[in-house]
Amino acid sequence: MIAALLARYRMLTGREQRLVAGALGLTALVIAVYGLILPLGRAFDAAHMRMSDASERSARVQAVLAMIDGERGSAASMEPAPLDRLVAAEAEQADLVVQSSQPRGQAVTQVVVTGARSSAALPWLDRLARGGVVIDALTMTPGADGTLSITATLRRPAS
Repeated sequence: MIAALLARYRMLTGREQRLVAGALGLTALVIAVYGLILPLGRAFDAAHMRMSDASERSARVQAVLAMIDGERGSAASMEPAPLDRLVAAEAEQADLVVQSSQPRGQAVTQVVVTGARSSAALPWLDRLARGGVVIDALTMTPGADGTLSITATLRRPAS
């Protein structure tokens, strides 16, 4: 069968042979893109999302365990940590990148977080609010890549 195809190919003129070769090359390219590259890319993206979801779940579990350990080992006489450290630690647990943190005393800080996914940033803000941190000002700017840039002024209410 291959010999018959080669015989027919040799009977074509030089111009026709180039056109057939070009068509075969384009066909091979389309098969490579749609049969190999795109499915592998989708599989990689799906694996990345599964890994991100798993790390978020792990961070939430670790935060709950840390909270439970903190309740067991906390003493009433201990002075609370500065707010900027608390916010940075919570952001790290939520897998967020704090670009800058400007403390204004022990009870107020301004924090800038860049490249945050909304699925991680909003629960982080909620955990801070449930922990007694008041959000005085909040600006969320969407990025071109689907992430958020967050600028927030946070304060700890007076005891």
